[in-house]
Amino acid sequence: MDIVCKKNILGILKKNENLISYQDFLKAGLNSKFTSEELLLFFLKRIEQMDTENAFEKNLSKMIYLIYAIMCCDFKENKFYTLSTYQGIWDFYQKTLSLNLQEENKKHFYWILKMIPEEHFDHLEKVKKPKEEAKTDSSPISPAKDTEIEELKKMNKNLRKEKHQLEMAKKELLDMNRLLKEEKKNIEERYHEKNFEFFQMSQELAKWKRIEKLKELIENNTVFSLLYEALRKTPLNFEQIKILLATSSIQLTDEELKSFFEEFKKTYSCEPSLISIPLKYRISTPHLPSQKRVQMPIPDSKPCRLLFTSDFHIWDSNENLLRQMDKLYNYAYQNAIDYIVNLGDFAGYCSSKHHVHTLEELNGILEKIDKAFSLDSKIPILALGGNHDENFAENGVDLLRYLQSNHENFCSLGYKNAFLEFNKDNKIALYHPNRRFNLPNSNELDEKAIYKYIDGKCSKDKVVFSFLGHIHLSSLNFIYQYATVPSYLKDRQKNGALQVEISFDCEGNISKLIFNPLILEERLTKTTEVVWSRKK
Repeated sequence: MDIVCKKNILGILKKNENLISYQDFLKAGLNSKFTSEELLLFFLKRIEQMDTENAFEKNLSKMIYLIYAIMCCDFKENKFYTLSTYQGIWDFYQKTLSLNLQEENKKHFYWILKMIPEEHFDHLEKVKKPKEEAKTDSSPISPAKDTEIEELKKMNKNLRKEKHQLEMAKKELLDMNRLLKEEKKNIEERYHEKNFEFFQMSQELAKWKRIEKLKELIENNTVFSLLYEALRKTPLNFEQIKILLATSSIQLTDEELKSFFEEFKKTYSCEPSLISIPLKYRISTPHLPSQKRVQMPIPDSKPCRLLFTSDFHIWDSNENLLRQMDKLYNYAYQNAIDYIVNLGDFAGYCSSKHHVHTLEELNGILEKIDKAFSLDSKIPILALGGNHDENFAENGVDLLRYLQSNHENFCSLGYKNAFLEFNKDNKIALYHPNRRFNLPNSNELDEKAIYKYIDGKCSKDKVVFSFLGHIHLSSLNFIYQYATVPSYLKDRQKNGALQVEISFDCEGNISKLIFNPLILEERLTKTTEVVWSRKK
């Protein structure tokens, strides 16, 4: 803003004179080079700083400056307005500045307009008579205009109604869209759940198919035979086994082969060769445990009854064998036997220790023994392995372990000899020696040789009484405290068994043994009862 204009404005504001004093200010402002916005900001700031307490004068001054700021710029651009334009300016600024001016106060506004140079205002005469001008400007509305207004009102009403309907339709569409999204989400979730269930069912079906295929192969012994014949001759790794099976048109996955191999190892001792990588497996002689010790419970108020059998030498599983086995179990039931103790030689196996059977022959023998024990009762069977049972190991089979895995009440006592321990000072020794102990040219036993054998085996144990199988003869010797158990099916004199009733004193020590030798005829029959009492 130039210096002259600024001094004039500051002088006018400082004097705070009547309204007529603004004429010089207006004249100075018309000659300035500033925009209406710049003038407006400056005017408003200075008016707020006025010392006057007259609110009316302040508000009126604001209105004057605002009007001037607009008109000043317009006049400089050679823009001219009618009275109605300035009347609109008046109404707008009266509302904006909240002026409470009566009709007579409008003279100030019109007086301000008069201060504007006449060359900038064509209708200055109309300003002097606002009321008459207002009357002349207000012309009556024609009927055509009324009709047009009514139609416009109806059209506006219809448009509002249509707008409302469109808004309602939009809301319904939004609600429907939300419901469709929720339904889509639920469908997707159900689809994923069903898809997962289908995947699980597919996996389960594939698993059962593999199991059925594996069972089929196990039942017809095809893979068993191939593995048995191959691994008996030379060690093979998994890849070589797969190639071997593939040559016989048997395709197994790694998982199926592993599962099958685990089944194979349950029957045959199949050990890896640790010096080769990858590991090679072969059928090997299993470790046969010996001198196993079994802790026996001591009954509270009754004797413990044991039924000793030995040397079945099963070769055929015919009807006669099953009848004989049935007699054994029936006797055990009827006489309240607590344990059946078998002293070995279940199988009539080959006499040559190094003879190797084919898988078909080997499985045939195992099935016959298994069938004989299929009649086993709930009475526990404690079994010691004999020399014929040991020969199974040459084909990689632990016979006792095999029977124990197939029969719930069958308990392996290991091979050759074992101990039934009621406590540390009360032990029963069990033996299956590899020789007969017969005197030359007779069925008489060499008692001293038997005692020497027993003493060499259990000299460190406090044995109350010893029981021996393998000899195929029944005998009792109270001097050396042993008994030989007859063969149940292949004895030299009389087939049978031996029942022993063990009594205990109040301290839990064995006090008495009652022997009942049994003969197998139409049924197991007791002979003369013999009692042995322990020396105090």
